[in-house]
Amino acid sequence: MTGSHDDEHFRELRASLLSWYPFRGGAHALLICRDGEYLSPVLRRYYEKLDQIPAAVFAEEGPGPFADYEAGSIDCIVVIDPEEAGDNLKELAERAHLLLRGSGQLLFGFRNRFGLHYFCGGIDDLVPYPFAGIRGDGIHLFAKQEIDALMESAGFPHRRFYYLMPDGNYPQAVYTDSHLPADTLLDRLYPRDPYNSPAVIVEQDLYSDMLREGSLPQMANYYLLEAGKQKPDLQASPAVDCAFVSADRGMDSGVITTLCSDGIARKRPADPEKAALLKTQYNNLCALSERGIPTVPQKLFEDRIEMPVIREESALTYLKRILDTDPEAFIAVFEQIRRDALLSSGPAEIPDEQAEELWGCSGKALGPVLQTGYIDMIPYNAFRSGGRLLYYDQEFTMPDCPVGYILYRALYYTWVNIPEAENIIPLEEMKRRFGLQEIWAGCSRREEQFLSGIRCREKYHMLYDWAIIERETIRNRCRRLMNVRVRDGEEALLSGIHRVQLELLHAFDRACREHGLRYYAVHGTLLGAVRHRGFIPWDYDVDLAMPREDYDRLLELGDSIFREPYFLQTVRSDPICFYGGYSKLRDSRTTAREPVNRYRNVNQGIWIDIFPLDHCPEEPEKRKKLQNKIRFWQRLIYAKLYPFHDTPMRELNGASVSFYYLLQKCLRLRWLYRRLEKLCTSCRPSGFRSILNCYYGSMENKNIFKEEEMQGTEYLPFGDMAVPAPSGYESWLRRRYGEHYLRWPLPENRYRHLDTEFDPEHSFRDYNT
Repeated sequence: MTGSHDDEHFRELRASLLSWYPFRGGAHALLICRDGEYLSPVLRRYYEKLDQIPAAVFAEEGPGPFADYEAGSIDCIVVIDPEEAGDNLKELAERAHLLLRGSGQLLFGFRNRFGLHYFCGGIDDLVPYPFAGIRGDGIHLFAKQEIDALMESAGFPHRRFYYLMPDGNYPQAVYTDSHLPADTLLDRLYPRDPYNSPAVIVEQDLYSDMLREGSLPQMANYYLLEAGKQKPDLQASPAVDCAFVSADRGMDSGVITTLCSDGIARKRPADPEKAALLKTQYNNLCALSERGIPTVPQKLFEDRIEMPVIREESALTYLKRILDTDPEAFIAVFEQIRRDALLSSGPAEIPDEQAEELWGCSGKALGPVLQTGYIDMIPYNAFRSGGRLLYYDQEFTMPDCPVGYILYRALYYTWVNIPEAENIIPLEEMKRRFGLQEIWAGCSRREEQFLSGIRCREKYHMLYDWAIIERETIRNRCRRLMNVRVRDGEEALLSGIHRVQLELLHAFDRACREHGLRYYAVHGTLLGAVRHRGFIPWDYDVDLAMPREDYDRLLELGDSIFREPYFLQTVRSDPICFYGGYSKLRDSRTTAREPVNRYRNVNQGIWIDIFPLDHCPEEPEKRKKLQNKIRFWQRLIYAKLYPFHDTPMRELNGASVSFYYLLQKCLRLRWLYRRLEKLCTSCRPSGFRSILNCYYGSMENKNIFKEEEMQGTEYLPFGDMAVPAPSGYESWLRRRYGEHYLRWPLPENRYRHLDTEFDPEHSFRDYNT
């Protein structure tokens, strides 16, 4: 599965494909794969001799790659990603059976044709476009039952599947039918997609459903099949039922935990040379036990820690189970953590100055401080046993640690793993209950510093970036796909909207011609005129722009040129409806209700947008500075008009929104409108104009036009009429949409107003009554 998309930084992570497996060791092993460089060091720890064979040679004619080996001479054969073997896969399995000793083992790692990644639309080096492998478009991927049957026919009576998650590139968790996850996968997995798949579903969003339905064995992205001529002696060598690999911490501090068939959990370092780090974990748990805090019993060996596999509920499972039925018992778990934390260490003090510097609050607000804080005393690292919490894996400590920081971690990671808790017991309520309001922000900063240290954030930043950025990218793609899906009756609805907008455009064009006002088609309307000779088929907008002098004249004429049912909506004619400062021409016989104005007493007919073109600075930095000032006043107006709706300023954090809400109370709306208009018209002629009165939020204003491109006018066909375009419209379109603006975008990139309620046949007034 490696290739040009991989890089050197992830080599340690890729070794996790085999690093957790309990090899029995021996004299001779074979590794068959495309690129075994990252796996061979793992095998060399267990075998005296290791040979490597490229999987591709099995597709060639000839005696085959096993010709030089005697029957029964190999202790272990590892085959990884055998797709290149092609139709010779059965021969490979049969030859492996011949060469293995009686107690030998074949490990066969392969991608699941029906894996969750592929079902979500993922691609990789074998699957060039979404769903190609599932459909079998000339791509020979394998399914679980297919390989199982092949191994049985090749003479392997013993077969055991391991389910590697999130995939075979960088496994972080391994499950078997003997131990499937019961709680969640989100906390353990950081999927990485180096192929930038055009997926349509976020894979992680389906984890919980997959676990609930018991479908992980069928939908795991990657399998490692253990096959043998005879059933292994589990007393001599226990099998791994489940494994967790934290290789992203780096080889110096990475840990591998295996839950084995003999009922023992074994924890060992990722690097065998770093066994000393286990002693710290052992000592921490011993220290808690000595102070009377219940812990899982453990034994320390030279190269590992052993403890019994606890069969009782994990604390997280318990919390999830009682959340709906017994919220008080849910809260009592965190009360117990607080009591245990206070018992875990002697008290300490932090001076006010140091408390402010480290935690962002006074020493008094910090609450009790411990000499040593066992910061892993959280539900994630505890079982529920005998009505108490039973702690394990106490890996990290912090000197002079506030009890509040331990509670912060307990609450934060519980709400991450049980997000539905917010609907029953809001996190803010828990902060107040435990007095964490003042310390919470400081705890969050310290936690980020802590994670950056233990997770090698700088080295593996791409892994964590992908986990966050890709998820949001795919979700946005899903939203866009939903936007363009044609539902029953939607084509007729879109046709009705276009009919109304074309009538509005005719009315506007007549008024401008009668009064000598200039206007131009811009944005999607201009692109539609050039590319489609009318509306863009999926577009619900008409966008027009007027030089400021013509725009002001239009507003002065207002009611005298647009009579019922037409309504020119401006900050003067409808002052409690605001879009950034520009105007709309609406048809009052129709409905287009947007969420932000849905229940307000404003005109909500189908519209066309009319933007003023104002002078702006030639220098980009000065333009940016001007737009920032305009945005400040626009946000104040939004805060004044929409104090209970977060849509206009959703890109801001809570503190910033509160600032605008507080400041607007001191200012009158009319004064704010005048201040905004004065700022938009403050520039002298510079040879450049811009649409300044649109609210861009945190995005850059790219609506910059050269006046020399507006020296002439061309008329372009648009439905049953022609719309004016500036003589330099091609330059406009290139700057706005790129050199290939004539190409149709992919379906997922076609945008429409998904949240707007349209009705071209009935007035918005009918909805408001």
